[in-house]
Amino acid sequence: MAGGTHAPVVAAVNGSPASERAVDWAADDAHRRGLRLRVVYAFDWPLYHSTPRDLPGGFDAEEYARRIVDDARRRALERAPALAVEAAHVTGDPEPVLLAESQRAHSLVVGTHHFSTVDLVIPGSLTMALLLSSSCPVVAVPDVETLPLRNRVTVGVDGSENARTASEWAFEAADAAARSCARCPCPRGCPGNGSAGSRNRPIPGSSTA
Repeated sequence: MAGGTHAPVVAAVNGSPASERAVDWAADDAHRRGLRLRVVYAFDWPLYHSTPRDLPGGFDAEEYARRIVDDARRRALERAPALAVEAAHVTGDPEPVLLAESQRAHSLVVGTHHFSTVDLVIPGSLTMALLLSSSCPVVAVPDVETLPLRNRVTVGVDGSENARTASEWAFEAADAAARSCARCPCPRGCPGNGSAGSRNRPIPGSSTA
């Protein structure tokens, strides 16, 4: 990973329902892996020396940004009380800010609003820019109701080096989920429980030499 073994999981937030789902996913993943969570809000309003119209008088952009990350941090801790969570709000365009964060992150988690193939190819798509240029794995969490956990991680491969990297990350995710479920106190077991031995499977299209 770009930021090293102990780098944090970074969640991009903006106060929207989509970013709340990203925080939930990131908190769960950081907890499973035993990593820190870092929530980041990148906002560019101060760069234009004005705030959007129709906002109440006396609006404080800095206070608003602080509230966004504080709420996200609180949400993550409600989900995983033992999790180490840090929060930061940065003045700047979201794309370069988050790309810089990706250089020091284990993974970068973003929420997507009505995520679709069309959304990806529209010029200016933040998600597409991050997927293409991030220095670490990017998780795009769709703004839909989450499905029950399943005991598998699905990865698409095509024999390329990028696919090999994706496969290694997927095996790592499956191992983390299995270890987490092994510690689950639920008497009926955890729906995400699976075998950590999946890491030993050969990666399609790769050489074992």
